[in-house]
Amino acid sequence: MSDRFVALGLPLVKARKLPVAAGYVASSLFTALAAYTNGPGAAILWISLAMFFLWFAVAAKWTLVTAISPPDYCASYSSIQNFGGFLSGACWPVLNGLIVDRTGSFVLALAIGGILTALAAAIFYFMVGGPITNADLGAPRAAETVQAGEPAAAPIRSAC
Repeated sequence: MSDRFVALGLPLVKARKLPVAAGYVASSLFTALAAYTNGPGAAILWISLAMFFLWFAVAAKWTLVTAISPPDYCASYSSIQNFGGFLSGACWPVLNGLIVDRTGSFVLALAIGGILTALAAAIFYFMVGGPITNADLGAPRAAETVQAGEPAAAPIRSAC
């Protein structure tokens, strides 16, 4: 989808972050529907759609990293992104269990999940700006770090 947006003339970063935000918004809406449904069939449908759009956003998020980071930093940015996801993935099941144990219902847990997903959509859409350059990072180029008389090493490139 983001490649289609680029083909339609949207700037690269906007074309990459739009599917991320849209996926998170859709996931948030379907999570809200799941929180307030009465039947198991409808709950399965809403949760399935919420998960579909959540992973749609996650897949688009990987392309966003390549659009905003310098090639030499792409793997580092991806690892920071992964750390945030893994940290919440480790904490949320415990918090979710406590909420359900105290309330006897998944409504509050799903509502919190939907709100956090909507917040993620807003963060990605409004806070992600243009590409980050080496100059923004204050990082010297490889040629500038070579001492006089030493051969320049080839820069290490990430897989991104």
